[in-house]
Amino acid sequence: MANSSLGSIFEDMKLQTENMPNWRINEVDQKIDAFVNQFKTDFQEIFNADSLSFNAQKFKEKMSAFNNAFAIQPPQPPQRLPVTTITRPSNLPDKSPEEELRHRKEYEKIMLEYRKKLGREADDIKRKEQMKEEREKRVRYTSEEWKKGDIIADWENKKDDQRTRDLIWQGVPPNMRGQVWPMVIGNALQITPELYQICLENSRKASNPENNDLLGRLGTVTLIPLDLPRTFPALSIFNKDGPCHQQLKEILEAFVSYRPDVGYVQGMSYIAAVLLLYMEPFTAFCCLANLLNKPLLISFYRMDISAIKRHVDMLELLLSEYLPKLAEHFRQLSISLNYFIMDWVLTLFSKPFPLDIVSRVWDSFFLEGEPFFWRTCLGLLYVHEETLLHFTYDECMEFLTHLIQQSLEEETFFKAILCFKLTHRKIQRTLRLVTDSPPTL
Repeated sequence: MANSSLGSIFEDMKLQTENMPNWRINEVDQKIDAFVNQFKTDFQEIFNADSLSFNAQKFKEKMSAFNNAFAIQPPQPPQRLPVTTITRPSNLPDKSPEEELRHRKEYEKIMLEYRKKLGREADDIKRKEQMKEEREKRVRYTSEEWKKGDIIADWENKKDDQRTRDLIWQGVPPNMRGQVWPMVIGNALQITPELYQICLENSRKASNPENNDLLGRLGTVTLIPLDLPRTFPALSIFNKDGPCHQQLKEILEAFVSYRPDVGYVQGMSYIAAVLLLYMEPFTAFCCLANLLNKPLLISFYRMDISAIKRHVDMLELLLSEYLPKLAEHFRQLSISLNYFIMDWVLTLFSKPFPLDIVSRVWDSFFLEGEPFFWRTCLGLLYVHEETLLHFTYDECMEFLTHLIQQSLEEETFFKAILCFKLTHRKIQRTLRLVTDSPPTL
């Protein structure tokens, strides 16, 4: 009879454990361990070793306790307490009707602003998606036009065509910039691969800390490793262990060897890095050397104070002509464009602009030259004019020195650049005006 009772008990226990909820497994395991330990202690009460008798009733009681221990109801959701106000916890005294009404209005105002914020964020995401689709559509179109017109293969005959200029204005397809940029920049310095290798060898000698017999600014080659970690830190390819780190370092060192009168200047690494994104190291070096030989860039890189002042004065004069309200606002705040123009020139906007925008700016700058640089400056200030007009001195400085953090829509920006018609003649005439004008006291 004992065996019969024991069998039924085990059958009951089996059914109980088979139907046990999965979500209680961990807790059940812990309870089983505790039950087994207790069962070992009570074993002598259930089974008498001397008489080989089995106390089924005692065992059944233990199994009943076992079943009760695991007959656990699923967790119930917490009961919601009655809420009489949405602006004060229920454990505090009630508000007066007037206070309740005022706080409810404030709450509704906050929620309305929050919903507006969510709406703006959703619109912003949607707008960015549309801009991305438009950019991809434009790139596909221009790629087909470049191929259809066979422009690259017949560059010398087609570089001055209006159709070619229009396509460059729309943005050179990224996969073609490595071919187009060197052709637009040209190689007036007639740099050869052999010359590049010679410059690399000389730069290695200059990097030797024991070499004290260095000409010009050759010693600045030692500054390059210190500056590279600050160049596009978000792009891992230029980090110390990145695939382009050594190539970028060699290009800059070779340039210092090639132009010891210039040496290495902070900001140069940004220009070299963008070039290296689109072309091989020698071609990037060739473009860098020819670019920095242009009058505007070389005057800033050689720190020609008088030339820098003339260009700053010229931009401020252009600002007064095209954006008089902003120019007056800057005068009242004693803000000089000299604070920002150094960064804009030395990096050719590659530091303050996103890469896709700066690449398109370079497309037209390489083609049109210096006038497009000043058009870009004016276009940038025009896009942000309304914001800057409401800023204090500190806010303007913070804004213009951290442009990379500001939202800049590509098409809006380039439409703004179109508003300013500057030519080489206009630039030269304005430079003469600031050069011939008497100094202000």
